[in-house]
Amino acid sequence: MTGRPFFLTSSLLAAAIATSRSTSAEAQASPLAGLDQYVEQSMKAWHIPGLALAVVKDGKVVIAKGYGIREVGRPEPVTANTLFAIGSATKSFTATVAGILALLPFANGQRNVKLG
Repeated sequence: MTGRPFFLTSSLLAAAIATSRSTSAEAQASPLAGLDQYVEQSMKAWHIPGLALAVVKDGKVVIAKGYGIREVGRPEPVTANTLFAIGSATKSFTATVAGILALLPFANGQRNVKLG
């Protein structure tokens, strides 16, 4: 069950990226159109009671929103400010960043990494 939240997060991120790269005029006018429906369908398919989602572009929050409820059997809704335990998911993030850094080119014998 621990893989589900990470998979859902990855799926949502992939959907947001794919949506933002669409070339149609309508998609460019509203690149996140359909995101709510996708999130709700994914939550239902994966039996996720609730989640918080943020999309950041160019260092600015484009959307921050909560979906569903905080805990099964309780009515409190998830908001953009709801905190969830992240557990061991940070290991996956760290491994992904390490993999990306390993693929970056060398310049003068050092990694050419620019953060920010």
